[in-house]
Amino acid sequence: MGQIIDKAIINTAKNLANSLDNVTDIALPQDISDIVKLHAKIAAGLAVIPIPGGDTIAAVGNIWTMYVRMNDKLGLKLSSSAIKTIASGVAGNLGGVVAGYLAGGMVAKFLPGLGSIAGAVIDAAVLYSLTLTSAYVYMKALIALAERDGKDFSDIDIETHLSDAINNILSEDKDDINVVMKDARKSFKKEDMKDAVKLAKEAREED
Repeated sequence: MGQIIDKAIINTAKNLANSLDNVTDIALPQDISDIVKLHAKIAAGLAVIPIPGGDTIAAVGNIWTMYVRMNDKLGLKLSSSAIKTIASGVAGNLGGVVAGYLAGGMVAKFLPGLGSIAGAVIDAAVLYSLTLTSAYVYMKALIALAERDGKDFSDIDIETHLSDAINNILSEDKDDINVVMKDARKSFKKEDMKDAVKLAKEAREED
């Protein structure tokens, strides 16, 4: 993982723990970071799915699962349908930024021999960055929500307020988001593919 994205994820996780008053659990930021990194690797492994668009659809489901696991670790209660909607919205918004790369990878995957390998690596790097950045946006939104509405979210409609906070982050923090996404994409290497594919296979077998 690149230094910029690695620092961004762990520092944001630390800020999130502090914002939610969970600083007594010193392992929490690392736990959150580990969840994010695992799902980013799973997303990269999904790039080998041969069905056109199948990797992207699976990647959105992976982001949803990542959000659920983050919420469980943080003790946040959101409905399954709300998390699916939020995950789809974040992925769709960020997907517009990387659409060109995904298209290039998709074309390359249908070329014989080395072209298909190169295409899978391109797609893997994009899905990896999409997942890491989706986690970054989600954590930033939770921090903003906690700072505005209180640490336990007990007196608000968290689903509506969280969606609003995410939209604000996506709109107002575009430069930071682009830096995180770019570094994440560049940090994924061809030699990471084998491990990523294995993790993705295991994750799909568990579903």
